[in-house]
Amino acid sequence: MILYKFLTFISLISIWGFCVYQIYALNTPGLLITLILSISTYNVLEKKYFTKLLAKKITKNKLIPLLNIKFNLLTLVFVILLFACLVNLFTYTTTKSIITPWEVLPSYFFVFYFLLLLVSILILLSKQNKSVFVVLIYALSFLVSVIVYKIGYGFDPFVHQATLDLIIKNGFAEPKSLYYIGEYVLELFAFNFLPISLIWVNKLFIPLLAAILLPLATIRALTALNLKNSALTILLLLILPYSFFIVTTPQALAYLYLLLIIIISLDYNATKDKAALIAINLLALASFVTQPIAGIPAILFAVITSIQATKLKKSKTLNYIIYTSLVFLLPLIFYFLNLNLNPVANVSYNSIFNTFNFPSFFTDPTIPAKEGIILNFIYLIKNNFAFIVIILALFGFFFAKKINLTRQYFYFSLGLFTSYLLTSSLNFSFLIDYEQKDFANRILYISSFFLLPYILVTLNWIAKKTINQNTFIKTSILTFFAILITTSLYLSYPRHDNYFNSRGYSTGELDIEAVSWINTDAGDTNYVVLANQQVSAASLREYGFAKYYKANNEQIFYYPIPTGGTIYQLYLDMVYLRPEYTTIEKALDLVGVDTGYFVLNKYWWAFDKIRDEAKLEADSFKVFGNEDVIIFKYKKKSTNN
Repeated sequence: MILYKFLTFISLISIWGFCVYQIYALNTPGLLITLILSISTYNVLEKKYFTKLLAKKITKNKLIPLLNIKFNLLTLVFVILLFACLVNLFTYTTTKSIITPWEVLPSYFFVFYFLLLLVSILILLSKQNKSVFVVLIYALSFLVSVIVYKIGYGFDPFVHQATLDLIIKNGFAEPKSLYYIGEYVLELFAFNFLPISLIWVNKLFIPLLAAILLPLATIRALTALNLKNSALTILLLLILPYSFFIVTTPQALAYLYLLLIIIISLDYNATKDKAALIAINLLALASFVTQPIAGIPAILFAVITSIQATKLKKSKTLNYIIYTSLVFLLPLIFYFLNLNLNPVANVSYNSIFNTFNFPSFFTDPTIPAKEGIILNFIYLIKNNFAFIVIILALFGFFFAKKINLTRQYFYFSLGLFTSYLLTSSLNFSFLIDYEQKDFANRILYISSFFLLPYILVTLNWIAKKTINQNTFIKTSILTFFAILITTSLYLSYPRHDNYFNSRGYSTGELDIEAVSWINTDAGDTNYVVLANQQVSAASLREYGFAKYYKANNEQIFYYPIPTGGTIYQLYLDMVYLRPEYTTIEKALDLVGVDTGYFVLNKYWWAFDKIRDEAKLEADSFKVFGNEDVIIFKYKKKSTNN
């Protein structure tokens, strides 16, 4: 009940915060209005539902208190190994530009993590409280990038951080967005009520929230289904990669809301707990105002769950309408979005059979054998991951009959997969090439989320059968699962090995020094910069949305943003074609300034060639580190002295 109360309250904050933001702003009065509306709505729901259900439901779904731990030798070993893992992470935290955390962390970190899993499994087989240990394992697994990347990981979090800074300053960010606000308002409340900086709120928000809520919600759901060994089942669930939850973005929060809806629905279908149904519906609305790609399926699922609860006479007809909407709604939205952003383009659906390529996990070689046994095993799992998920889901679908698990999860997964096929046939020409499949892939991920109930049932069956085996077989199977979870940890983060290169470097301290130098060197002069996305991220971190120029009826940011646009394309021309003055001149003319900078990072391919060619036409250049970053400065020819 406490879990559902908490989820209800944060959902109300997301929903009311969205409404207040659209009508007014999220300044101090706006946050106060949001809080008052959320508390008032929550009090109404509590008086009408929660108070009446408290005594009746808690006894049926009793959860052992989270901190009720029995201290013994196993607990001590767990604490020591957890401490060893954390010491490793904090010791090797870095401000350098890196591709993957695994290039700075020592290999024995995986040994500590693996041993920690073995000890955790032994604890979960004991009779003491287990949920706290699962939460700690989840938290450790999700927080690797937060700790290792001292400046920050990825690009999107820097954009959202800059937007939050702007909202704190002005109460809003123009133009007002119809999404993302569901997360922003929660982060703003956390920043105002917790003794922690906004930067750390933005880093920790999703990893910690997911690490706490997913295990606790799943334990409750499995308990409602009368499935034993729930804590061990949830630990085994970490064999599925979880890269969504290692960084804070609105998309990640929307994914988390959707997963919680699916998990809570298991509890509701078993107990008919109205508190669970309230949480499902509010989480769906909160998901929608956070990121509609996950929010639309969440709302449709909440609607069909509510229809089944009311037992309407025409429920079958409504169900068919919802399933049809599930298939076509997202592709149509993307179609009109593409048409709106490309009004002169001939945007149409092509033949699915001509444009659709199966995801890479269907076409990768299934048995890698060119490296050592460890790396070969890791990519054996990775390359066959889709088939592993399908097999686990199929077994769960068979076992689901024994616990009366409804088929609505299968229908939603199938409907969304069909939606993915339709969306994948669209050409998202307003995005750069390597991001054009991103929207369709998000639908594919969401489709797989609805297989989670069947996967949980299968993992629970495996846990039950394993525990009943003799010591040797039980130890062997659980050790193998610990190896799989360790493998999943490796695969959930960016990688650079002989099979795969994530390519994207993190923002480093020299990137920050570079943008600071440019800002100082330019002074009050307007300027434009051609740089890669992590240098742009550094500018967002240091100066937010400092400069915009109006050109061709659009606002152009003074650093490239990697979602398409002329400035980013000009940067690509500088590094992939030739770093000519004529290219930088196009940028100067586009935004109407006389000063331009070209930033080149040493890790860029053909660095030596680009550096030498850029020196020929640049007016001056500035070197940082051992040529780790070089800034080339250009003045417009007509004003050059």
